[in-house]
This record gives sequence, structure tokens and C-alpha cells, in this order.
Amino acid sequence: MGSAERQLVAAILSHKDELLHQVCSRLEKFSQSHYEVIPYESHLKREEALLAALLQGLTDDDPTIFISFVERVASQRSQEGYSLYEVQRALNIFEEELWRLLTTTQPVNSDMVAMLAVCNRLFGSAKDHLAKIYHQEKQQVQEELDDLRKKFAQFHNK
Repeated sequence: MGSAERQLVAAILSHKDELLHQVCSRLEKFSQSHYEVIPYESHLKREEALLAALLQGLTDDDPTIFISFVERVASQRSQEGYSLYEVQRALNIFEEELWRLLTTTQPVNSDMVAMLAVCNRLFGSAKDHLAKIYHQEKQQVQEELDDLRKKFAQFHNK
């Protein structure tokens, strides 16, 4: 684990409760989304799991831990009817609050810039994978729909 990752982990752990509270509060207010109807405790449980995956990926110097977690959640949310926009926005909220935390609690210097760069890289990659999952799900649904249309056409033409 590099210096920026170590400092990022330390900063997150020092302000973990504040970070989680801010993210959950914003998700509760995400109007016209699945997120606004979820109780705070459920948001907290979900965001703790996301944070744990992020911290493990940083600590183990293995970003795939975080990316894989986001992929699993994306697939689950897609099947639950969440739109890509909703899930991306939730991830953006988490990233924004992490940035806010860093920019308000850390000295403005090259270390903070390095921590923000790590965040940007991880969340950017996670959002790319999120979009891929939704695209794959859409293709699969389209293929199933096409198959049903063919079966219906065959049945209807008899």
C-alpha cells in the first residue's frame, strides 16, 4: 500500500461515522428514486459494506476488491429495478462526500491531491464497471425479448 492509500485509509477511519452519516442522509433525500424510501438503518448497512470494500481494496492494495463489490451491487440493484442513473448517483454521492471530508479535514498539499487522485481512480473505475454491468443486463433482456418475439411469431403464424 502506497503512502496516499495509507493516508486515505487513516483519514477515512478518523471520520468514518461522519462520512457514513452524510452519505446516508443524502441518499434519504434522493428524490424520485428507490433510495428515498429506504430507512436510514438500511442505508447505513449498505454504505458500511461499500466502505468496508473500499477500505479492504485500499489496505490490500487490490482495487479489484472494491470494483467486484460494486459489480455485485450493480447487478443486484439492476435486478431490483434500480436505474443506472440511480446507482451511479448513489456512487457519486459517496464519492462527493469522501472528497468533501478530505478537503475539509486534510491540509491542502500534495498528499491531499494524491488521496483525491486515488479516490478519482477507484470511483472512476467502479463507475465504468457499473455501466458495463447495466449494459450487459440490457443486452441479456433484449436477447430474451427477441427470443420471445420469435416464439410468438411462430405460434401466431400457425
